[in-house]
Amino acid sequence: MEPLTREQILASTLAFEDVEVPAWGRTVRIRELTQGERDFLEVEVLRDKATEGNLRARLLVRCCTDPETGACIFAAGDAALLGKTSAKVVQQLFEVGSRISGLTEDEMEEMGKASAAPAGSPFSSPASSG
Repeated sequence: MEPLTREQILASTLAFEDVEVPAWGRTVRIRELTQGERDFLEVEVLRDKATEGNLRARLLVRCCTDPETGACIFAAGDAALLGKTSAKVVQQLFEVGSRISGLTEDEMEEMGKASAAPAGSPFSSPASSG
């Protein structure tokens, strides 16, 4: 097998998958993360772990794209809004996005721990008394 050139590597395309979402009556195009997007997601989740969370929506903001243009359909600040939509649908799309982006379950679990619900949130674990 012949080695790839710099130009061939940089011209490579990203994988995508069209996902039927019956609850929304539409198809959503999910494309894999670029390396830069993945790095930024990891940094963002670690940076905001004390106040934010919403890992699934943060990944989808980067992965949901317009089928015609390939552009992201969400803005960077839309993760909070996306986090208020159907958990079932977001999970369905998240599973596709993480799989085609090559994120392992262990990596996702680590990021998920970093983005766990903040203390004082209605979804955080109760503090132990001692």
